Amino acid sequence: QVKALIFGHTHRWEFREKDGIHLVNLPAVAYSFAKEQPTGWTNCVLGEKGAAFQLNTHDKAHPWHKQKKELAWR
Repeated sequence: QVKALIFGHTHRWEFREKDGIHLVNLPAVAYSFAKEQPTGWTNCVLGEKGAAFQLNTHDKAHPWHKQKKELAWR
């Protein structure tokens, strides 16, 4: 029944998949451990067939600002 594991605390914006389960790593909201990693928040819309994520970075000039990622459920 599990479709995705959404987690944070590692301060990385990252998507992976293991055995058909999506692993969604959320960015830090205040302090980044790596220069290339942004700080910000993520919007998520869950649906019957998948999920859509959008990253909103504090730094609007960051190349990942407004980046979108769509996942399809297994």
